[in-house]
Amino acid sequence: MFQSRKFKGGVAPVLFAASLIAMTAATTSGAQAGQCLLGGGIKHVVHLQFDNVHLRRDNPNVPSDLEQMPNLLNFLTKNGTVSGNHYTGLISHTAVDLVTGMTGLYADRNGIPVSNSYRVFDASGHPTGSHSDFIYWTTKDVTDGSPVLLDNNGKNAPAPWVSFTRAGCDVGAFSVADIDFETLPGDIATVFGTSSTQYANVVAQLASSVAKTKAKPTADWIGVAVHCAQGSPRCAAGGPDALPDEAGGYTGFNALFGNIDVQPAISPSGPVKALDGSVIADSYGNPGFPGFNPTASQSLGYVATMLEAGIPVVCLYCADARQPRPHLGHELHFRSWRSSLCGAE
Repeated sequence: MFQSRKFKGGVAPVLFAASLIAMTAATTSGAQAGQCLLGGGIKHVVHLQFDNVHLRRDNPNVPSDLEQMPNLLNFLTKNGTVSGNHYTGLISHTAVDLVTGMTGLYADRNGIPVSNSYRVFDASGHPTGSHSDFIYWTTKDVTDGSPVLLDNNGKNAPAPWVSFTRAGCDVGAFSVADIDFETLPGDIATVFGTSSTQYANVVAQLASSVAKTKAKPTADWIGVAVHCAQGSPRCAAGGPDALPDEAGGYTGFNALFGNIDVQPAISPSGPVKALDGSVIADSYGNPGFPGFNPTASQSLGYVATMLEAGIPVVCLYCADARQPRPHLGHELHFRSWRSSLCGAE
């Protein structure tokens, strides 16, 4: 079964790719550079995502996934608000639900309604090959030239960080679907262009016969981003955060993409470290994004560094709930750090 660019909506009563959210609406007026204005006196917002973690019980007689992880559930309920008023779209799948959780838009409004990939009908009416849903937000499909993240008006779906950056708040992301780079060199081309130095360097490294060098672009560029408010000094050295289809316009905003640019802004003294004190790095020792199944220690360590560097809004993904880690035992053990992490405070 494949999905076309014509969508049919639907909702599922059970969370499949769970997005546990502690968010509040940002105010949209009176923001100044360095002044983050969040409603209700909120100072920090943390958006924490897991894949295939159920809040509700599938069987009323069997504890849900979260009930079987009491340390995690108790931590969330103690430090934040856990809401069950969140429904994923049919057919439920990882990319679909993660993007739905971030945007608040069901799948028939965000362009990736069925699975982790899609197909497009070409001019002759034949479906093309599989295209990944895991791409950067403004990427356009090579077949029809339309945004992959497509709204029902044929425009790029609204980006989830905009309400915060317009309110003067920088937004950090670690291993979160589509608001940071997902594919190389394609996402580099989308943001920087194929004639850029960044693109040339990444292409050369990907062509290397040395495994560590070939892997370095992923550690440098994938999975990490900071979208900044207008005038934020944090992104002064970054590139334009272009959202040409954003309602009301979106100009004068910059962003940092990849650990290569984010790390100097949040950890100028050296590589970002996990909660256990180890450097966050790939299997070859390249500092930066460790891969698409980061441990809780890595994900929480990276966003803790963002928060402590003054970034008030962060989004992160933890893979532990679906990635077997026998040496950690059956229970997720999330350490609390310098202040409450899992909740708006």
